[in-house]
Amino acid sequence: MNFTVLGGDERSVHVVTRLLRDGHEVRTYQMERAQSVQGTACPTAEAALSGAGCVVLPVPLSTTPGMLNAPYGSHEMPLAELWPMIPAGVPVFSGAVKPGERAQAEEHGVVLTDLLTMEELAVKNAALTAEGALSVLIQETDHCLMGESILIIGAGRIGKLLGLRLRALGAKVTVSARKDSDLAWCRALCLGVADTRELELILPRFSCVVNTVPSPVLSGDRLERLPQGTIILELASKPGGVDLAAAEKCGVRVVNAGGLPGKTAPKSAAEAIVDTIYHNI
Repeated sequence: MNFTVLGGDERSVHVVTRLLRDGHEVRTYQMERAQSVQGTACPTAEAALSGAGCVVLPVPLSTTPGMLNAPYGSHEMPLAELWPMIPAGVPVFSGAVKPGERAQAEEHGVVLTDLLTMEELAVKNAALTAEGALSVLIQETDHCLMGESILIIGAGRIGKLLGLRLRALGAKVTVSARKDSDLAWCRALCLGVADTRELELILPRFSCVVNTVPSPVLSGDRLERLPQGTIILELASKPGGVDLAAAEKCGVRVVNAGGLPGKTAPKSAAEAIVDTIYHNI
């Protein structure tokens, strides 16, 4: 099959490598500054998309509103210019697609699949994020995780998987959630539980907090309850869940660790992306 890979970070570089290894033809664009990228580099988007049987866009699709996420590209590329160039009926894959971006694509008849809405990739991504979070916590703290009281806010895939890994290292893990079903799962996994709506009651017990919830769960009043020197690991997508200005005033250090799979395990993340695309098409 003829694949076109446009933009993306180190994960996209490894996506190209995997597709070539599997015997596909791959054309690339907006990856000019990637040192190890292979495939056929095209001078224009039109050339890259000509004859494409499948188009792979970045995960996430954009980091700057309205622009293709292309850190290795030589210039910015508006998504509004991209959609009309994609041949009708060709499957297009990306991730973390915003509603406005999807609507814009659909106006031009683009068949766009958000990979991160597919359970297969969501689970693999969560496992990679949990492993990456462990690495960041070890690097950013000056003490052993064994015996440490750690709060994870949010009992989704990442929260549960990270909780299990931290517990295996000997940490005293509490996971907070709102839904009774999530709390039941955490209890079944032998993790401590708390109600996210009542965090202020338990925050003084923790010197390390991991947030996975992309809504304002750690505001000024709650941050004041944390001990001085507490570290918060922010895993949630933008805008995150921590009031950064309030955290600074309270002497709480926030480490932004969004997009960990692309930073700590880009090759594994790429393998998961390609496998999910294959299973879909």
